Amino acid sequence: MTSTPRFDTARTPRIASLDVLRGLAILGILLLNIPFMGNTLAVFADPRLTGWSPADQTAWHIQELLLEGTQRGLLELLFGATAYIIVSRALGPEDPVRAADIYYRRSLWLILFGVIHGTLLLWPGDILFNYGLAGLALFPFRRLRPRWLLSLGAAGLLVMGAAQLPDYLDYSRARAAAEQVQAHPHALTPAEKKVVAAWEEARGQRAPSPAGRAAERAMRLGAYPTMLGWSWTWEWRFNASYQLWLTEIEALCTMLIGMALFKLGILQGERRTPFYLAMMLAGYAIGVPVRWAEAHFWAEQGFGSRPLYPVLVDIGRVAVTLGHLGLVHLLLRAAPGRLLLAAFQAPGRMALTCYIGQTLICQWFVFAGWGLGLWGRFSLAQLWGVAALVILAEILFCNLWLRIFAMGPLEWLWRRLSHGKDPARPAAAAPAIITEGAPLPA
Repeated sequence: MTSTPRFDTARTPRIASLDVLRGLAILGILLLNIPFMGNTLAVFADPRLTGWSPADQTAWHIQELLLEGTQRGLLELLFGATAYIIVSRALGPEDPVRAADIYYRRSLWLILFGVIHGTLLLWPGDILFNYGLAGLALFPFRRLRPRWLLSLGAAGLLVMGAAQLPDYLDYSRARAAAEQVQAHPHALTPAEKKVVAAWEEARGQRAPSPAGRAAERAMRLGAYPTMLGWSWTWEWRFNASYQLWLTEIEALCTMLIGMALFKLGILQGERRTPFYLAMMLAGYAIGVPVRWAEAHFWAEQGFGSRPLYPVLVDIGRVAVTLGHLGLVHLLLRAAPGRLLLAAFQAPGRMALTCYIGQTLICQWFVFAGWGLGLWGRFSLAQLWGVAALVILAEILFCNLWLRIFAMGPLEWLWRRLSHGKDPARPAAAAPAIITEGAPLPA
């Protein structure tokens, strides 16, 4: 079963479930970003650095089992679906060159937005650059049948994980050798000292020195030029290393899966209830144990490096993401669920505005030295409390904005630059109660 939407350059009908999913993902991603916005980047290596109260441990376990990677997973699936909607005109006789032109302009502008966001706007954890770059490679796959898209996407993710296996085996050998040396206390020979040092290096259990922490604090609470130097440095490290290729392969492969799920009618809620129930149960049954095993191993060995993470990450990430997808569609099929999720529809229609807005609120006001200066003050659970307030504010703002305007301010700018003309902006009616799979006004 495939679904080919009509592409209308003036007013593209919207699908409620896609907007809700996008809203949940773009707001939920703040829970994953705020620890690095509001505290040291070293928390990525050791979550205990911000505090380790029972509340912090609970938040960390929820993050590792249900959230880590799944919010960007949903966004990547939806990016693939949106790409197909945009290029659907290129599949027919209605001016395919213009459709391709719009699509590539849209991707190139997203890349530029990402560069600005990652440097001038002070968030080196930006995903717009990576998604725009992956989007350039996505276009040639638009004609493939769903089974080929699914096969290519899944194979790419599995190969990427398998490629990390030698590193994990090297890590395991270093650990075994070091533990054997340490099991028999004696004066270490130079060769044994090298074994232990290699293990400590691989383990990565070296918290930043007091001097390093003080230097980071000075940068993070400094004036704008200082913060710009920090952001520029980390943006360059992320996007000028092998990490960029891993990120791009992950994004592209997940987008291919998203395009396939849209063609099959799964993303937009066209399947029967038992299908989404099975998707939810299977996704969680596979993904949660995998995520638990990786998190348990990481905690058990003292929050050093995460050798299992590259091997298992995409198995757990995609499985749990599909579990979330099934759960949302099940909720949308009942009146209480639709009422619960209706508020997320507006943020989903203003995802770019919300994403940049999170950075402006956190990096420019809450945590910045020229703002409230609260960087480094909160533990993980407390930072989640801050994130909850920001999320509530964005939900309220988006729902009020769309009662007056047809689209968010940055969505308007992106569409204006991509289409080369001023998009119509008539006042939008108040959002209706969501009906699963029903098109809504753009």
